[in-house]
Amino acid sequence: MKRLILVSILLTLLSCRKDDAAIDFDVKRNNIVGDWEITQVIQEIRADTLYSESSNTLSISFSQDGTGTEDVLIGTVDIEWLYQYNPEKVVITGAPSGPLILGSVQYYDIIKNEKNRQIWEFEVVPKNGVVDVYRNTWKMDRK
Repeated sequence: MKRLILVSILLTLLSCRKDDAAIDFDVKRNNIVGDWEITQVIQEIRADTLYSESSNTLSISFSQDGTGTEDVLIGTVDIEWLYQYNPEKVVITGAPSGPLILGSVQYYDIIKNEKNRQIWEFEVVPKNGVVDVYRNTWKMDRK
């Protein structure tokens, strides 16, 4: 009898956790939807030392349907985006990312995910040259 009670409690707890995770996923994803003003900081790292740092601003919009737009130097480009919950990441396809043209797919680690403030990062390791890594940080404030 005790085993039956323990099994039923365990099943109840597991089912609640799944529901909580689904709700948390929706909240975190919905935090991203909207219009954002971004301060983009690009750090050039050489031999584990910060060699240079630059920044610029840009705007981006994320729609509920997984599409959006990014304002870049040449105008506005359409993007598609996907949110991953655990670990938290965003994948953006279809747009360059600031002054470093990095290709049409970019994977961002989410450092902070709040309704009015986001911080995302990604790193690019060049195939050759003296730079070890470019660290790119987006500090995002809701418009």
